[in-house]
Amino acid sequence: MDKNITATIPETFAEQLILEHRVEQMSSEIRKYDDAIARLQKQRAQLAKAMTCQKSLLSPIRKLHSDVLIHIFHLVSEDSILFTESPNEKASRTFIGAIFSLTWVCSVWRNLALSQPTFWSSFKLRLQSVGEDFRSAIFRELVLSRIGSNNTYTDRY
Repeated sequence: MDKNITATIPETFAEQLILEHRVEQMSSEIRKYDDAIARLQKQRAQLAKAMTCQKSLLSPIRKLHSDVLIHIFHLVSEDSILFTESPNEKASRTFIGAIFSLTWVCSVWRNLALSQPTFWSSFKLRLQSVGEDFRSAIFRELVLSRIGSNNTYTDRY
């Protein structure tokens, strides 16, 4: 029997065994290639993740001095904090204010934002909707603790 793959039908049992053996060899070779491809894809994914982390670490925003970031934060967070709560639905509590978004970016930004009492010194409470429940009290205490000894302006409406 010829080593080339042909469309001929094996004429003997021996030729059929040879073909079956050849199919097994090819299947084994395909599995090896599949395993190699899977390993390469995993390595590529790990390298891509490392590159993403490295790009993040080299980002120009990370090179800014904390004083510059704090100034930018002041510009962004000029809006005061607003806490609202629907009187009928306890799940609809809302904290609005750019300062919250800044604290969610990364730990450095969070620590900077939390270290500045002036970011937390102006807030609005929608009194008709804020109850005296436990979560509302916790929010008020949290904001008041971040204000520190600075003057507080509270807009009640």
